[in-house]
Amino acid sequence: MMHSDEHSTPIVEAFDCYARPGDGQLIFDLCGEKVARGLAESVHDQFRAYVLTRDYPCVGAKSVIEGGHYRFGFFPALGSADAASVLHRAIERFVADQDSMNTRFSTFIASFDGPALLDEAGFESALWAQLSNIDTIDAERYAWDPTVSSDPGDKTFSFSIAGRAFFIIGLSPVASRYSRRFGWPTLVFNAHAMFEDLRDRNQLERWKTIIRDRDTALQGGIPNHVLADFGESSEARQYSGRATDSSWKCPFMASPRPVES
Repeated sequence: MMHSDEHSTPIVEAFDCYARPGDGQLIFDLCGEKVARGLAESVHDQFRAYVLTRDYPCVGAKSVIEGGHYRFGFFPALGSADAASVLHRAIERFVADQDSMNTRFSTFIASFDGPALLDEAGFESALWAQLSNIDTIDAERYAWDPTVSSDPGDKTFSFSIAGRAFFIIGLSPVASRYSRRFGWPTLVFNAHAMFEDLRDRNQLERWKTIIRDRDTALQGGIPNHVLADFGESSEARQYSGRATDSSWKCPFMASPRPVES
């Protein structure tokens, strides 16, 4: 259930954006006055076309997009204060929607109007700034999902919003992996429970093998060494898609949760 939002202000509401696919077009449940609706529709259509290209590796993403099992939002620049509250509100709404979507697999796609990025390190910095800002808001009202760790150095870490764990996939114009290269900074929020459901049905290993083989093929035979299984190493390293070495340290620290919810 969505909590009352102390962060709801005229400025935040002006950037509200929450949409769903329907009848061949994007249907806006919320669209603030500062949202460039036409641009949001264009970015959505670009993302949809990108995922549905023949060689895009993630067959799970293809299924979600083809089935319309997702929600979409277009927000101010990634990492900005303007984006934090409105994105948190959108994900709260998505969590509330998930139970009525009649599917095991659903995704929230957040695209951002900037910033201009020069390299993958800049994207990674903006990604974690955004997640840190969201977590500051989240900590006021929600406990961390108890099924995962809040420590980004822990092998069982997963990011929690509105009490639900998410595996986050970052895409940007500067990504070195083709499967992560998209014209607008974008974060894809996949519920962690989705992967556990695949594991319980003995489908996860086959699913991962198909996606990784397709990703390697798209990259001209170069495997993606960033990928790892949950419980082997922290998934935080995978969020931005940037290749890192063993000295990499996640710049995120979860905010204290003063109350349980």
